[in-house]
Amino acid sequence: MVALVAAATCLLLLFRTSLTTPMLQQTLHLERMTPDNVPLSTRAPIRPATPRLERITPERAPADNVSGRVLVLIIPADVDLNKRTSRLEASASTWGKELARINSIAPGSVKAVLVASAEDVRQRGAYPEFDLLRVPQSLHQPLDQGKWVVASYRLVSWALQQVAKQYPTHWVTVIHDNTLIVPPNLYCLVQDHHSKLHSTPTMQGMELNTGDTTFVPTSSGLILSPTALQLFAKAARSGNRGSCNSATVDQWHNVNLAVTLSKCFQGLGVVPVKQAAKEHMFHCYGPVRTVRGAQDDWFSNYHLNKFKVRPAKGADCCSAQSVSFHYQEAQEIRVIWDILQHQRNYRVLTMEERKNRWPLQRHVSAYSSVPGSEDHELWHLMLTKLLLRTIDPISGMCKPSE
Repeated sequence: MVALVAAATCLLLLFRTSLTTPMLQQTLHLERMTPDNVPLSTRAPIRPATPRLERITPERAPADNVSGRVLVLIIPADVDLNKRTSRLEASASTWGKELARINSIAPGSVKAVLVASAEDVRQRGAYPEFDLLRVPQSLHQPLDQGKWVVASYRLVSWALQQVAKQYPTHWVTVIHDNTLIVPPNLYCLVQDHHSKLHSTPTMQGMELNTGDTTFVPTSSGLILSPTALQLFAKAARSGNRGSCNSATVDQWHNVNLAVTLSKCFQGLGVVPVKQAAKEHMFHCYGPVRTVRGAQDDWFSNYHLNKFKVRPAKGADCCSAQSVSFHYQEAQEIRVIWDILQHQRNYRVLTMEERKNRWPLQRHVSAYSSVPGSEDHELWHLMLTKLLLRTIDPISGMCKPSE
């Protein structure tokens, strides 16, 4: 009997000892762990909230091999305001998702921020790929009666200051909400330039000249280097804005936002990156009008002032690594993106079948055109010449352009 009691005691001691082994102890602890009883040493530090953006995607350290970080700042277009939500939805579901894909390869390397009205905030679920930078009520001004330049300059000036505070190391690309961008080409363009130009105050895009002022349209994409953005922010903080003072913008009411911004940045010592006279990467019109050379007279004249030649026609209009096309409504954005994603599939279609995939004229921008039966050069550009840069899925680095 004594022997049985001793044996039972030994077994009980052995069972209690096994409960104190690290692996079992950890398992039991995790099964009943709640946020309140997590050890302080394992809790995430409490950080103050950032109220400025209505929705902020988590900031992650950029991939080790990625040097240039890109922020796309989407500002309001001044045309077809009633179509704004639909084109934002189209952008978010096409090139917005591509930005997210690149960010999954190279964490923290790309971001899109929408300068948002109260209506945009209410519609936030329609374009979750974009963070929202809510516009204060004081900047809600009419976009008519010749006041759009002043109102939009103050709006964009405010937005750039907010971005400079929160993302001081990013290359900022300003576009309009009716602009389609090609994210791999934008991302890789920044990577190509970063090592040489990140510490130089530069702006890049489609260069034009009014006759006395060289400027870069925001509509087709204005890329600001981190140094250029910080120069602007510093001038804004000091109050010594010079040519960036919005009080002087009123006298420029007969010109556009791009001229206003370019005068501002050039006054701060920001220099444009030189562009070739053809095969542009940034386009103020959609692909149909661009290939046809059917841009408006003002554009053709400003191009002539800058490059001493009219815009090139045919596939020579555009670089194989084109970054943007302006004046794009929702259906155009979707079909152009579909073509770029499935070029091989479109190559086997007849001209008529390709044309039938394009939206009807009433569904495109008033500043756009639809393909005709003889637009062979358009399809050569879209299906053969125009390429999406390749990003290594492991390193996040861009493969050399051809």
